[in-house]
Amino acid sequence: MQERRYISKRQYRFLLASSLMLVFTTPGIPAFLSSCVQLVLFFLINQAIFRKVSNKRVCWGVFAFSAAFLGEVVGLLSRLLMISIPTPSMLLLPCSSFLFLSAPVFQECADSDDDGLMKAGGNAFLFYFVDGLLISLIREAFGAGTIAGFKVDFLSSVQFPWLSQASGAALLVLVSLLLVSLMKRRDTEIRWSLRVQEDEEESYPGISLPREKKTLSMMLGLLVFALVSGGVGSVLLLYAPSEIRRPEHIVVFATVITILVFTLIVKVFHLADLIDEQRFLPLAAIIMVALPMEFYLARLGETGVTDIRTILVWWISMVVGVWLTFAICLLYVHVIHSRLMFGKQPRCLEGVPFVILHILLVLIVLMPWLDVLQNV
Repeated sequence: MQERRYISKRQYRFLLASSLMLVFTTPGIPAFLSSCVQLVLFFLINQAIFRKVSNKRVCWGVFAFSAAFLGEVVGLLSRLLMISIPTPSMLLLPCSSFLFLSAPVFQECADSDDDGLMKAGGNAFLFYFVDGLLISLIREAFGAGTIAGFKVDFLSSVQFPWLSQASGAALLVLVSLLLVSLMKRRDTEIRWSLRVQEDEEESYPGISLPREKKTLSMMLGLLVFALVSGGVGSVLLLYAPSEIRRPEHIVVFATVITILVFTLIVKVFHLADLIDEQRFLPLAAIIMVALPMEFYLARLGETGVTDIRTILVWWISMVVGVWLTFAICLLYVHVIHSRLMFGKQPRCLEGVPFVILHILLVLIVLMPWLDVLQNV
């Protein structure tokens, strides 16, 4: 029987973060190189904070603010230099919000003070850079017919439009991970699994009334947060000067409102323990605030709608719709974790590939809806 080995928890976290960012930062070579520069600066800032500050809630606050700050820097440079700096931002992750996807790396920084952290980070960035450069080249050449932003005529006859979408990127990342695992297996003659080794007898939590109550409280808390932040956002929507209605400013606003309001919601609904377990929730809350604002402010300027009642009705519908979408995604993650609907995944897709496969499936479902929103 072929020997089977697993990667370490650190390797898993770094590989997971790299793979998630590859899905959303590889629309083309210029945007990908821009993401690499931002990622290096972001890592240098937060690595020092996570290693030296003992209060991890403060660390994650700095994490969110530094991502928003880098978005502001890119926007400012674009205006000062009067050129458009290519960024991998999209409707789902505006400006530099893609940096939120590096959260598993900084979870490792929070849990470990090993001196080998920088070397592991360097290896992870090398994988991200090489794999990302190849995926960016493929997506740009065969999805848009350009290389590094320059039109290439002979590529116009070989086009695969789905490669320009995030679902195409997810498929390429999934294929690259399976190839890495296969090459590692052939090189060492050992079967490698891209997940953390678990106990022989894996136990999965079933239905538990306290756990389900806490999950429902989280959903209700997120709804209250969406309504409160939407009410504050409506003031900005109606009365803020046009120069404030920039995507990078919206992300900063979403970060501030999340730090203030979401912290209060967590205390009211007694969700502190849950937030400590699931650090991604505040980051998801920032996207919940930024997503409808970025979309609606842009469409408001294009359509020139002046009827306040119409604006508010559509605004409330969008805020609640975004909350419902996030709630469904969180419930899906909850169900997957509890193994209420799914059995054991195929061995070839264990670990990180299984996560990317789920992202691919979600994007296949969501992309038509995002296309509808972008073309309304």
